[in-house]
Amino acid sequence: MKENVLNPWIFLSKCVPENKTAIDCCQCGLLAYGSKQLVIIVDTKSLCRIQSLHCHLSLVCQVKWPKSCVNDHQILLASADSSGLIVVWDVAKGTPIHQFSEKTQSILGLNWIFDHTNDCHYLLVMQQPSAICLFNLQDGKLVWKKAFQTEVIYGGDLDPFYPNRAAVHCNGGILLIEDISVSKVPNVCRKFYVSLPKVNSSPSNESLKTREKLRKLVKEFVVGEAAPSRQEETVECLQTCFHQGVRDMLILLYPRECLLMDLFLGQTVAVISADRNSSQFSKVVSLRQRNGFFFFHESGSVSARFLHPQAYLKDGARQSASDINWSSQALFTDASNDLVYDQKCQVDFIRLTSVNRFLGGAVNPFTERHLYVFTMDGRIFQLEFRQNGSKFEEYDSISDMLPPLRSSNPFELKFNYRLLPTGMIGDMTSSSRVIRACPKTERQSEGQPNQFVAAGGKNGSVYLLNVSTGIVEKEMSVHNNPILGIEWTSDQSILSYSQSVSSSNPSRFKNEIVYTHFENGEHLPLKREADSEPPVIMIRISPSRKVFIIVIKDSPIELWDTISLTLIRVMPKMFPPVASLEWHSNSKVKFSGKEKVIFADGESQKVYVMSIEGSILSEGKTLPTKGIVGKVSCVCWKNDLVVMGDVEGNVIVWDTKNGIYKRIEIQKSPVKKVMFDNEQAKRLAILTTNNLEIWDLSQDLLYGQCQWPMKYSVRVRDFDWLSSNALAMACSDGVIRVTDPSLKTNPSLLINYPGQLRSVGAIPWLLREFLKRWLIFRKYLGEDLSVVSSLEPSHISILNRFWDGIQDSTKKKLLSESTTLAEKAYLVSKLFGSVEEVDLWTLAFHYIKGQPQIDVNFDYLTDQQLSKSHMMEKLQLYESRRSNSEQTRRIARDFLMLGETGKAASLLLDISQSEPSFYQDHLLACLISLAEDRTSEKFSSTIKLVATSLMTGGKLWEGIELLVLAGRTSDACNYLQSSGKWPESARIARASLDKERTTELMRKWAEYLFQNKNKIASIQVLVSVCDMVSAVEYAMMSQDPVLAGCIASLVTEVPENLQNSLMQSLKNDLSKSGFKVPMDFSIF
Repeated sequence: MKENVLNPWIFLSKCVPENKTAIDCCQCGLLAYGSKQLVIIVDTKSLCRIQSLHCHLSLVCQVKWPKSCVNDHQILLASADSSGLIVVWDVAKGTPIHQFSEKTQSILGLNWIFDHTNDCHYLLVMQQPSAICLFNLQDGKLVWKKAFQTEVIYGGDLDPFYPNRAAVHCNGGILLIEDISVSKVPNVCRKFYVSLPKVNSSPSNESLKTREKLRKLVKEFVVGEAAPSRQEETVECLQTCFHQGVRDMLILLYPRECLLMDLFLGQTVAVISADRNSSQFSKVVSLRQRNGFFFFHESGSVSARFLHPQAYLKDGARQSASDINWSSQALFTDASNDLVYDQKCQVDFIRLTSVNRFLGGAVNPFTERHLYVFTMDGRIFQLEFRQNGSKFEEYDSISDMLPPLRSSNPFELKFNYRLLPTGMIGDMTSSSRVIRACPKTERQSEGQPNQFVAAGGKNGSVYLLNVSTGIVEKEMSVHNNPILGIEWTSDQSILSYSQSVSSSNPSRFKNEIVYTHFENGEHLPLKREADSEPPVIMIRISPSRKVFIIVIKDSPIELWDTISLTLIRVMPKMFPPVASLEWHSNSKVKFSGKEKVIFADGESQKVYVMSIEGSILSEGKTLPTKGIVGKVSCVCWKNDLVVMGDVEGNVIVWDTKNGIYKRIEIQKSPVKKVMFDNEQAKRLAILTTNNLEIWDLSQDLLYGQCQWPMKYSVRVRDFDWLSSNALAMACSDGVIRVTDPSLKTNPSLLINYPGQLRSVGAIPWLLREFLKRWLIFRKYLGEDLSVVSSLEPSHISILNRFWDGIQDSTKKKLLSESTTLAEKAYLVSKLFGSVEEVDLWTLAFHYIKGQPQIDVNFDYLTDQQLSKSHMMEKLQLYESRRSNSEQTRRIARDFLMLGETGKAASLLLDISQSEPSFYQDHLLACLISLAEDRTSEKFSSTIKLVATSLMTGGKLWEGIELLVLAGRTSDACNYLQSSGKWPESARIARASLDKERTTELMRKWAEYLFQNKNKIASIQVLVSVCDMVSAVEYAMMSQDPVLAGCIASLVTEVPENLQNSLMQSLKNDLSKSGFKVPMDFSIF
């Protein structure tokens, strides 16, 4: 049998509260979550578990994907448990790459940092009680550790816009760390204190209107850099994170409110309250593509909220920045001057109980419209945010569904939306005590594992498990009490039994034996005359599946017919009581009609052999056991070998053909079960109360063992062989594990997954790169993959299964002659879940074709009008909420950067005379007024000289202000770039400079990004200024001729030398991938 042909699947039951924060989804469609000590990977497109990761000995409390989980040939994931152990995984292989721990401190949060310069991943770890650490994932070593002496931290997040900034939630406030680095310990740290109004506080005037009450409530939030003057009754902050789509926005989630804190202003700018009739918040996920949120509630319900579009409408029409009446505060029509988020929809689709609670939620970061709800019973529900009456491709994101708020048709005025449950990943709702593998059929080849396993639950349910795919195929409620035993009567039906204490006699029981057919769902209880009798010990079905034996404690055994489910005969009362019984299995001889059974006498300690043919029982020989073995607790018989285990821990293997025996030395603990493998009886599994051992009888060697209490704190309750190279184990933690006979961690390769891998993240890296080229250049390279020299048959099978899983409409677009290379690359980047490439093509189509429209999530890559409108809107918010001179000074500076000199001067003149900076601020206001006449060259030169002096003296922004006043905005942007403030330079250039000078500055930024190995970001910057030729050149220099060719297809005129170089590189790349490139291949 090939290594890893059978993946080590696990089947789970309930999770634990410690798994609450252990769920995360990556861009390429893989979902990771913690279930007790395990990490489970799910393909969200097919809703199948495709991997299980085994390494943690404590309960998993955190899982985190990197922003781009595919790194070279690995799929990276980090997880942490309650003991403080952190594991970095290669999910594709199922193996840990690094393991590290700082003492035994619990982990509060994991954040990935990618250093483009060194092409290396780092992991930022937040630990209880008061430390953050940075680990280098190239060598697994600790880079630095920052301990806070007086603070207790509870979690935090990294800023998606400023990678060197982190927010840490601590006792009483927020620590803002602004110099996160991969080389030194951070030192720059500010603390914001946050206190909530008392729980029982309310406005004094009951006649206040709703808006006035809200305004009063918001003003009671104290957010600043000084501690609150009065002791407030605190409310637990559930989550602290940055907004993924809005710069400088921090989110603080409380049970009934969500606060949006603007870090530029240092104040709360919005409060989103839970509806009166809805349950408390549990988690919030902000969206990158649109300004909105998904809220997960404690009841399991989910609600969607989006920014109200009133800021951009006037009589139903779009306004530009110049059309807005700034004096009338048209942006914020609410009396509180707060941002308003409307609830678009809410779904309450499950009913949870005190036992089955909400554990966590996740949102696909690529589509941002596929959501996942995680409950304590181990189930994961998939929800989809949809627009009523419209059809979308499964890879379409929320930006394809919701147009930007600044569009002429804001989404709330035209469409209705809903959250629709679309799927569920089910687990066993109860832990299993017994399991039994489906008997081997004639269609199975030698060594091929049994595909199905039946499991009996503690709640009386029967589960049909597919060990090839890891799916719970069926769950049937059969009994009212825990199932104690299962036997297969055919490949579609089983017998199971349970028992309950008799109400009339506590020492006797009511035995319930039920026949269940999985195909038609039929349940047939066996008719038994006695309602009160001794308990059933076991049921054993003959290898021919024609008869079965029921063993009852201290009673004669019963022989039943499997087909008619009728009693054939009951043994006489003089028949010895049976302690253990098994049928003879012979892999060498075909069934001849007569079957043999071996059983142990529970009183005399003798072992008997009988023959059964029809209803006739013939007594056979008695095996000698006196002085060899103690009280026999279990037996098995295959071919010529009989194995007996006793309550003292002795195991004897008896060769009936030669009349000799040998002893197997195991740990001295009662033997519960012995069982040969399914093939040639070469391996023997021995289950004791403390251990499970696998022995190779041909060499008398211990093949594998696992001392469960010492390593995993769980015990094996039952097991069964699936083949000679695989077995399933039901464990005391409720997990059914499938592994090899070595009983070691047996990692599985995703490439061996037998089902359909629809999420591209589960496909091996080399095949993923091959698939990308095949989908884009298919019309040039042909459809027959069998002629590709680099592909094995298994690879072709994976690629064909992925192609079959693509929607027909998408296939049609990819195969259409009218679809350009750039459009195909756009579709493929969506299929692959590549956010950076999708953003690149969105920018390209927006600036070249005018569609699709882009929103402010593109930040400084937006056009001048959108960029300036967004900045002016934020400044109006800041102006309406400023509370001190420092804020007024910063707001005036930003108005000045946008060319709004009158507004800037007005704000500076409003500063009170009591402020220390009163004199300087009023002088600057005078200078702004004088600077409106910039015709004097002498004035401009003097201002530039003073500005240069200020900047060299450490006052950068003061010098920038003077350069802008002197009309030297381009010089100001250059100085910002030389100071490393590239985004700030782009912001000012986009809002104030003409196209030519903006393009020049953006090219410098692109060059800087490219030199720091940030390839896609540099090309995005070039595309945002429509410099497509330079974008092609950068893609070529990045050794990516596929991307270069697709960008070149959008350019009307490409220099001939660049065309020739590109085509040669593209042909070499495709040939290296194994394609046969036609001689006349050309994309031009």
